Amino acid sequence: MADGAHARQPSRPRHRADRHQAHASVTSGAIHPFSIGILERDQWLACMFQAMQEVEVDPVLAERLEKSFFQTADWMRNQGV
Repeated sequence: MADGAHARQPSRPRHRADRHQAHASVTSGAIHPFSIGILERDQWLACMFQAMQEVEVDPVLAERLEKSFFQTADWMRNQGV
């Protein structure tokens, strides 16, 4: 990589820091000026669960998705305990 391309590629620790900063920006309101608390998280999850029921997602897949959806929704909270 004599052309300097290697220098432009983010290292693993930097990449991880970038992801952390992106989350901090989203949850601090810098990007999205609205609060996401437990109530909003739970309302979004209810919509996702209802949508999976309506399209008749396989129960095994639905269980895995529910866990993933919860983790994502909880990660996005910027209000509440």
